[in-house]
Amino acid sequence: NAIQGYSPYGMLLAWMNDNKNASGKNVGHRLYMMDKYTIGISFGYVDGYGSLNIANNTTKNGNNDEFYPWPPAGYMPIESILGSKDVMWSILINNSSFSSETYITLNYDNVTFTLPHDKISYSAVYDAMYFYLPDDLFAKLNNGSNSYKKDSTVTVYVHNLKDENEDMDYIDIKYNTNFFQAKINYLKDLDVLVSLDSKTFDPESKALEVGKKYQLNYTYDSNVTIGNIDVSVKDDSVISYNALTKELTPLKGGSTELIIKESLSGFTKNVKISVIVPSTNVKLNKESLYLSVGKTETLIASLLPEGTTDQPKFTWTSSNNNVAEVQDGVVKAKSKGTTDITVKTDKGYTAICKVTVGDFLKGDLNENGKIEVIDAVEALYYALGKRELTSRKIEIGDFNNDQKITAIDAVDILRLYMK
Repeated sequence: NAIQGYSPYGMLLAWMNDNKNASGKNVGHRLYMMDKYTIGISFGYVDGYGSLNIANNTTKNGNNDEFYPWPPAGYMPIESILGSKDVMWSILINNSSFSSETYITLNYDNVTFTLPHDKISYSAVYDAMYFYLPDDLFAKLNNGSNSYKKDSTVTVYVHNLKDENEDMDYIDIKYNTNFFQAKINYLKDLDVLVSLDSKTFDPESKALEVGKKYQLNYTYDSNVTIGNIDVSVKDDSVISYNALTKELTPLKGGSTELIIKESLSGFTKNVKISVIVPSTNVKLNKESLYLSVGKTETLIASLLPEGTTDQPKFTWTSSNNNVAEVQDGVVKAKSKGTTDITVKTDKGYTAICKVTVGDFLKGDLNENGKIEVIDAVEALYYALGKRELTSRKIEIGDFNNDQKITAIDAVDILRLYMK
């Protein structure tokens, strides 16, 4: 090549291409020797000899029975071979072994493809037979990116070769070429999903609920090589993760992050998780209430369970607005009678307080129509917890509006008596 005037680059390229002839069809026997992914790998094993064994320069000199196929017998990285339709496959073999009866069959994916003798070329200069893949085989084997499909095997049968030892008229040779991906495609990104009741969603777009269990899933490019994926939770008081079952269990309302780490690439992804505690009921601070006409009192509604993350949205109604009306929990007594004050949430949960409106004398705890010393004594009993305190008794005996009866209220009752 140097004598012919090639540049250093051109000499190297011509040597690597290993052209069959001036048509420039890449045979490629030498091409993979320069590839960074395969320079240290020995490929193939045929009849006791390494096929294209270039790892340590120990390839034995060939004899008449030895042959070297390309792509090689054994394992072939897809990064080191062109998967073009114009690239020829070849077998280096002694000229005297090739006969007029020689033909080739190839098996891929349990389908056999036949190359008759007239579809095989032979070069006495290179001691090699050359052939193109049949169109239908190439269509199956090509990965659409100028290479062959990884994890695929082609079985090559060379039929009716002459037996150099003359022990038989013809011999057949069979070998496998296994295409694999030598280069590791590292993980660059993955999508984290959770599923519940066969519904899958992005956990960053929808909050998880306490009381339910979610299955953690990942999706990523099928062409990447995946190592171990480790999942941890930044705040495991909000949510727990079971690595064995890949289950996420929300524990309380709040927010935290899932930390996803893949061992082979070192890829890390943080996924923000929000947890809500949905309300399941509502309660009022009082189940019954006694008011005198003209008095008001505020009922307090609370969502259950405690710690719910739902924002309270209440609607208040009275079953008899003539007896008592209510607005935002404030009950105003209007006339004697009874009514139900109902609070309802936006989820439909309800709680009821029964309200009784009547005329009674302030301080008359024994309700005999007059203020006596015994009423002050009764107030002390209530203050000490010796009597069951009801909302009616509070309405009668609570003078300082602290919603309980104390010794101070007992003093106020004595003052009324002394007047």
